[in-house]
Amino acid sequence: MRKLRKWIGVICLIAMLLMVFSGCKPTESGTDTGVTSGSSETPTEAPKTVSLRFSWWGGDARHQATLEAIQLYMDRNPHVTIEAEYGGYADYYQKMVTQLAGEAAPDVMQVDSIWIADLYKQGEMFVDLYTMEDQIDMSGFDRTFLKNYCEVEGKLQGLPKSIATATFIYNVDFFERFGIDPETKLDWDNLLEIGTRIHQEDPECYLIQPHFGMMRLLILSYMKQKTGSNLANSDYTLGYDKELITEAFSYFRTLIDNGVVVPFEDTGTISEADEHPIWQNGKSGIIFNFDSTIPKIMGNSTFDLGVMLPPVMPGCEDTGITVKPGVLTSINKKTGNLKESAKFMDFYNNDADALIILGDTRGVPPTQAAMDVLVGADKLNPLLADAVAKGTENAGSPVNDISNNAEIDKITLDLFTEMAFKVKTPEAAAEELVSKLEEKLNELRN
Repeated sequence: MRKLRKWIGVICLIAMLLMVFSGCKPTESGTDTGVTSGSSETPTEAPKTVSLRFSWWGGDARHQATLEAIQLYMDRNPHVTIEAEYGGYADYYQKMVTQLAGEAAPDVMQVDSIWIADLYKQGEMFVDLYTMEDQIDMSGFDRTFLKNYCEVEGKLQGLPKSIATATFIYNVDFFERFGIDPETKLDWDNLLEIGTRIHQEDPECYLIQPHFGMMRLLILSYMKQKTGSNLANSDYTLGYDKELITEAFSYFRTLIDNGVVVPFEDTGTISEADEHPIWQNGKSGIIFNFDSTIPKIMGNSTFDLGVMLPPVMPGCEDTGITVKPGVLTSINKKTGNLKESAKFMDFYNNDADALIILGDTRGVPPTQAAMDVLVGADKLNPLLADAVAKGTENAGSPVNDISNNAEIDKITLDLFTEMAFKVKTPEAAAEELVSKLEEKLNELRN
């Protein structure tokens, strides 16, 4: 009964946050909810046969749900055939860039919001969806959120399918075994203290199971909390100096040396934290990742999971907690079927039956209307809702486009990884990072 009351409270909280976050008011009985069901159109003549392609990445649950939603659309629109192109995240970006460059990309694409600025600089790859508002209902989306995360030079490059937050996903049994209160407000000091204690009590156990890219994001959060700045400033100067980067890298090295984080060299070739035997055997307690990974982690775990905020520095300039679109959906500017692509986009984002089929396979929806549909159909994972509620309530400022640049990101990840694998000292890695980032920022400026 206590758990039931907790989840009801979580759903209520996230609903209230979304009302603010997405600019929606609660709908009254008999009013338009912004969500459609079925189609009342009666065509006067047989429509032209259309073939579309739709691409996305994800896990099996997302694939199956999306295929089912596509089939529903084709059942309702027999003149349309939609070819599904899907797979994992690892090679998705490069394949998409190659297809866009060769004018062979799908009509509708799932896109990460951190890519859109770089892609825009290479030429307008996606339709400005503000020009499609007569065909795609966008009334439920918060315009400030769209501006901060989905626009480039005032052009809407995609619609968010979910709200994502970076969260600590923890093993409930592990926390109980080591006496960790999940209501603890973590900061960088007590994270180190708790993790050190655990490894001293059982040298086979670690507080954190690392995911390479996400650990880098955690350390960027440390620096943002100290300064309130992003990695790169809007004038193409570096947001953090060598001293701060050295401090942050040294802190992370201490986490490894004290057994708080599973040593990177012990992770082998397994890139997904939840697939590692240390996690699966209950020997590690936390995975830091985006909330949309929770269903997959649940599937690879034999124990209950919970969520909590990542560490936040007392008196920080910025919480550094990432809240952003989980994924965007964009229309290829080169599509030969713009009208049908827009119609499918509207169905994908607003049709009640499609929303129920897709459920939370892409995370917590970004509009109140879609949230109401999932809650009413009991299709929203309470842990996802809990994570997003905590994240949006404590969200940091948006990461700017320059800091999300793919080349900047690769330089940062490569040097962080070398430091984490102890190939370079924190000092040497920081010095090289500053040098390479300043060189790249100067190149991008010009």
